[in-house]
Amino acid sequence: MRVTLKRVISSAKPPSGRFSRSSQVLSLAACLILASTASAQPKIVLPAPKVGKFDALVPVMAQSPRVLAVSDVHSMLAIGLDKTADANVLFVKLDAKGTPAAYGTEIKLPRPPGKGLEKNKTYVTGVAFHPKLPILYVWQDIDVYFTNPVPPATPPEMKVFDHLWVVNFAKDPPVVTVGVCRGDEFIFGQGGGALAVDPTGSYLYVPNMREIKNPGSQRLGRYPLDADGLPKVAESKDPVPARIKKIEELNAAGKFSPPQMTPIEYIHLFALNAFGAGHTFIPVGKDVVLSSGNQGLMSWRPEEKHVILHALPFKLAGHTQFTIHPTLPAIFSTASYAPPYIDSFFRAEQVEGYLTGLPKQYVIDKSHLTGYPAVLAKQKKLLVGGQYSVYVMDLDDKGFPIGTPTQVLVNIPQVRGMVTSERFERVYVAVEVSR
Repeated sequence: MRVTLKRVISSAKPPSGRFSRSSQVLSLAACLILASTASAQPKIVLPAPKVGKFDALVPVMAQSPRVLAVSDVHSMLAIGLDKTADANVLFVKLDAKGTPAAYGTEIKLPRPPGKGLEKNKTYVTGVAFHPKLPILYVWQDIDVYFTNPVPPATPPEMKVFDHLWVVNFAKDPPVVTVGVCRGDEFIFGQGGGALAVDPTGSYLYVPNMREIKNPGSQRLGRYPLDADGLPKVAESKDPVPARIKKIEELNAAGKFSPPQMTPIEYIHLFALNAFGAGHTFIPVGKDVVLSSGNQGLMSWRPEEKHVILHALPFKLAGHTQFTIHPTLPAIFSTASYAPPYIDSFFRAEQVEGYLTGLPKQYVIDKSHLTGYPAVLAKQKKLLVGGQYSVYVMDLDDKGFPIGTPTQVLVNIPQVRGMVTSERFERVYVAVEVSR
C-alpha cells in the first residue's frame, strides 16, 4: 500500500488572530489526514540483536559530545559539545585513510559578558560544513528556560545572545568570524536545532525561529551565502572585514533575520515542544530541503509558489533525526526521547524532495534507541544509535532492513553524534573520552 501525503501551507494569517471558517475546515481535514496516516503505519519487529563488531564504525573521543559533522572535502570532523564540556566545538583531522587524529583542536564560542548569563551553560545543537570552503557553521543554545507569553517577553540578556556562529578553520587554531541570530525572533533553551548548507554553497538553513505575533509558533529560515561563505549583505562587494562589520551592525540592530522563512503554522507541524524545529536538515537541491520537527518529516521549497511546505508524520513524536539513502528513495529516522517507545525507528521515502509512501515503524527487540541513523550504501548497511550501543542492520536491494541486528558497544550513554563519510565509506560516532 502506498499513500502520498502532501499539504499546502499558506503564508496568509487568519484575521485578528482567529481562524476563518475555511481555515477551520482545512485544519480539521489536516488533523484527520495526519492522525489517520500516523495510526495506519505498519510496525515490523526485528529479532533481538547479537553483540558483535563492525569495522566501518569508527569511535571518536570527545568530552560530552552532542552532534557531529564530517567534511570529506577537508578531511575534517567537527563535534559540537554539550553543556558539561570545557569548550563548544572540537575539530579532529582525518588522515588519507580516514583515520581520526589522536587529538583535536577545541574552540570556545563568544558569549555576551556581564549580561546575567554567567551561571548559565551553553551547548551546541548543530554543526555544518560549507561544501567547498574551510568554514564551519555552529548553532549554539543556552540553558535559559523558554516561556511562551503574549507578547514575547525575551529576557534582556537573551536579546544579545547569538545562536549562529561562523568559524573559519583554514588556519590552526580556527578563527570565530562572526555571530548572528539574536533577539525575540529566535527560540532558546531547546533540545534540538540543526544546520545545513545546500550542495552549491548558496544557502544556509537555520532552526528554532518564531513569528513574533504568535509566540507559540516555530519556523525555519535560510540565509543566502556570499562567495566567502558569509550570510549575504545585499549585493555587497566590500572586503570581508567590511562585510563582517556590516553584519554585526545589522545583527545588533535586530535587522538580520533570514530573508526567507517557512509559513506560519503552529498546530500540526510546528507545535511548541522541547526540541524546537529543524532537528535535522538535508538539502536535496539548491531550493529543496528535507527537515524535521516534533511530529515527523517536512519538505520545504522556499521558491515554490504552491506547495511551499508539506509534511509526513510519524506514529511517535519526539526529537526526530533522520538521514537519506544516497541512491535510493529511503529515509531512515528516529523519534527519540519518547519513552516507552525508544525501541523504534522509521523508514519513509522521498522523490526529489517530495515525501511519499506510508512510513514503516521498525522495532528492535530489547533495544534503546537514542539518536541519529547513518547509511553505508555500498555495504548495504543501516546504523542507528542507542544507549551505549550502535545497532547495525543489513539492507536489501530496495533499502529495507532485514536480518538480525548487530549490537556494537560504544562508550557513551546516548549516541547522538553519528555521521557517514562517503569518501572513506565509514561511519564516525562521537563517544566519551575514556577515563
